[in-house]
Amino acid sequence: MTQIEYDEATDGFYFRCYDCGREGRSWDYRRDAELDADRHDEQHDDGLI
Repeated sequence: MTQIEYDEATDGFYFRCYDCGREGRSWDYRRDAELDADRHDEQHDDGLI
C-alpha cells in the first residue's frame, strides 16, 4: 500500500510504500508522485517486487 506524503525540506511530494518500505523520489507536483506510486503498485501486482 502506497501513500503520498509531503516533504517540507524539499518542498516536494513522494510516495511511501508500507508493504516494502520503499520511498519514491521527490516530485514538485502531487500528481507526478501519484503516477510514480501507481507504477510501484503495479510492480507489486505483477510480482516484480
